[in-house]
Amino acid sequence: MPEEMELMLNYSNNVLLLSDDVLFARETVAASAKQYGMKALFLPKTSGTQAGNGLHLHFSFHNLFCDQVNSFSDPTRLTGISSRGELFVEGISNHLPSLLSFSLPTVNSVRCMGPGC
Repeated sequence: MPEEMELMLNYSNNVLLLSDDVLFARETVAASAKQYGMKALFLPKTSGTQAGNGLHLHFSFHNLFCDQVNSFSDPTRLTGISSRGELFVEGISNHLPSLLSFSLPTVNSVRCMGPGC
């Protein structure tokens, strides 16, 4: 029976160490599943009838020098998003084609992003 889980890793200012943590977590989950005759998949969706969200990231940017204030929030602006937050979204949007190679690494990953899958 397919199940979905979400693993939470600690925040880090060191991107290289955080990348190592993500890889270690993936490999540990896959090895543990294999011990029980199961398979851990990190695909967005495995079929059209099952939910899925694959391996994904949540970004959180806080000003460490200012009592952990969320750097993307600005309640005085109409959108509630700071100019720094808007620039971040713009940067992600501009680099989206390159980022897709990490978030959708296989043909099956791309196929399962379409409607009805």
